Amino acid sequence: MSRYSKAALFGCIIGLLGVVASLLPVLDECDQAVGLYALFTLRGHRPAPPETVIISMDRESAQRLDIQRDPVKWPRTAHTALLDILSTHGARFIAFDILFDDAHDPQVDQNFAAAIRKAGNVILCGCTLSEHILLHGSTRKVEGSVMIETFLPPIPLFGSCALATASFPLPRMPARLDQCWSFKLGNTPSLPVVALQIYAMDVYDVFTSAIRNIGGNGRLPRDRESLIGQGRTQHAVRAIRDEFQQRPAFERAVLDAMGSHPDIAGDPKRADLVRALLKMYTGSESRFINYYGPARTVTTIPYFKVIETLGEGLDFRGKALFVGISEDFRAEQVGGFRTVFSGPEGTDLSSVELAATVFSNLLEGSSIEMIGPWVQLFFLFAWGLLIGIVCRLLTAARAIIAVCVLSAVYFAAAYYQFQANYLWLPVFVPLLTQAPVAVAGAVVWHYLGVKKEREDVRKAMGYYLPDDVIDHMVQNIADFKEKSDTVHGTVLFADAEKYSTLAESMEPAALKTFMNRFYEVLFTPVKKYRGRVLDVVGDAMLAIWYGESLSAETRSGPCRAALEMAAAVAAFNASADGPKLPVRIGLHSGHVSIGTVGAVDHYEYRAVGDCVNTASRLEGLNKYLKTRILVSEDVIAGLDDFLTRPLGRFILAGKVNALPVHELIGERDKAHGGQFLLCETFGRALEAYRKRLWSEAIGLFEEVLEMSPEDGPSRFYLMLCREFLVKPPPDGWEGSVSLASK
Repeated sequence: MSRYSKAALFGCIIGLLGVVASLLPVLDECDQAVGLYALFTLRGHRPAPPETVIISMDRESAQRLDIQRDPVKWPRTAHTALLDILSTHGARFIAFDILFDDAHDPQVDQNFAAAIRKAGNVILCGCTLSEHILLHGSTRKVEGSVMIETFLPPIPLFGSCALATASFPLPRMPARLDQCWSFKLGNTPSLPVVALQIYAMDVYDVFTSAIRNIGGNGRLPRDRESLIGQGRTQHAVRAIRDEFQQRPAFERAVLDAMGSHPDIAGDPKRADLVRALLKMYTGSESRFINYYGPARTVTTIPYFKVIETLGEGLDFRGKALFVGISEDFRAEQVGGFRTVFSGPEGTDLSSVELAATVFSNLLEGSSIEMIGPWVQLFFLFAWGLLIGIVCRLLTAARAIIAVCVLSAVYFAAAYYQFQANYLWLPVFVPLLTQAPVAVAGAVVWHYLGVKKEREDVRKAMGYYLPDDVIDHMVQNIADFKEKSDTVHGTVLFADAEKYSTLAESMEPAALKTFMNRFYEVLFTPVKKYRGRVLDVVGDAMLAIWYGESLSAETRSGPCRAALEMAAAVAAFNASADGPKLPVRIGLHSGHVSIGTVGAVDHYEYRAVGDCVNTASRLEGLNKYLKTRILVSEDVIAGLDDFLTRPLGRFILAGKVNALPVHELIGERDKAHGGQFLLCETFGRALEAYRKRLWSEAIGLFEEVLEMSPEDGPSRFYLMLCREFLVKPPPDGWEGSVSLASK
């Protein structure tokens, strides 16, 4: 795979990780608990709409009015007085977040009912009771359960006088409250929904008229007056909700119809109300609450202040008033609901504050919205693909920086959408799941990639250098150029005959292929007997066996390798259809310096010293003697496993001292009688040659040639003997043969 294909694959993995993670409920809860909290914390408080006002029933009001502290037991005479005051100051509606489900003093209740009727804009709160009922089978075994929810309204005396009654069900749990129901029990509206419809009563006529004109339900209450009466407002809200649920295209059609209506188009406030209604009716049944801040952020007026001032100096005209318990729950934490602004030492919100907050969200159209599920999956996949590709294409350090920058940009965009458009983009999964996994995965992938590259480089270097040399180079690269070790060992030098002719006749590519096959034949015996190939030049190869001392192992191994190499080359030449390359081999033992040789910016790892030079000269001596394997006496000294024959003393080219040279014939236990006889006869001939008995030596060499007509050493010495018959060597001659060239 290419680099870009790997990056795309990694990006797809990170993208799919985000998709899978978003489908896990636990991570979805983490996004709500962490991501939503982070967005609210960064945004901080925001002003609540001035149209919403809370009349708070708190401890201070109880003290000032000299009534019981428990708001549930407040006398209804106080509520009657409150209604009388508020009804004269032009409030749009008055919603009581108090449950009036039992009768008190009849006269007091009658007076309160009369005040409700007189105000004409009172919304009373009911209660939703939930009960789990077990379902039993024929064997009386529990096979399941159902939950039945029942709406408990205020007493009929109050309910019949109120403009509307509704409940505001909230989950009672220790967890943070982030969302609430707009519609429950099917399409049953909650208190904030009913409140908004009543608040927007001015546009009700044209709103429902537009619905009917485009084919909606003709049974909707036709005008505002038709809504007055117990249950009629809730009925209208449910009917409108059904219309939009059954016909999703109604939203666009109603908006167009309302936008062109003269009573709406020229009045921005009425147009905003229409949009708020449409968003409320077409939204989901559960909404995320867009909190304005901690307790008392929504405009709050103490109950006692309204009673004592009779409303003078207080602006209630056109306002949505919510009456209920709005208390500082910091100390007791009883009856409150945890929110994103509660904090470790903060205050929880009361139910009336929640109702006022949700109503304000509906009025402003500012409830927190989430992107659609399919859009979110695509979004997370695209984000994972992006950061995955970035992490894979860049180095680890740059990938970390790039992901941090991209994450900051993402969070900034998410925060802007949250603050400006009330849109909640996922935060936890992309920033705290995908991004860390992408970085960690990229680091691991880069590490594995670098590790593989190093292993590949090491493997490649292994074709040129021994493993211990590579280890030293990796650990001590600074002094590698100076590395040099003097060892005791045996050098094997092999060269192919007729290479120059072969190179001249073959194309370079074909020659390379052929030589690779040829070298495979040469290298195999070296590796088999634990030798090291240190140099290859053209048709020549140098291998070495070394140790701390010149042992039998460092000498017998090269001999066995040389014998198998010669046999393998002979078999290769016999089986190959191409050119034939006979090989000549020379072996010598001694001290060798192994290390880096070179200068400036080019170095090679090789063996140098007289031992290497002597092995090369021995290999060259094969050309004169027509032999295949020549070894010095230092190589075979003390080795009884091999059949060799001494070939005399030679002063090799460039040398001063004569060197005893032997031909390595084979392993002694595999040799036959003819070979032993040939070696014995040649030995007697060589001894006669040294004693200057030329005629005797000539006879013995000719006897060897009768045994082996192609014996090169015999022909070589036979020629010398005949020359010395004519022109004897000078006095002091010891039988050494001097060669002027390799």
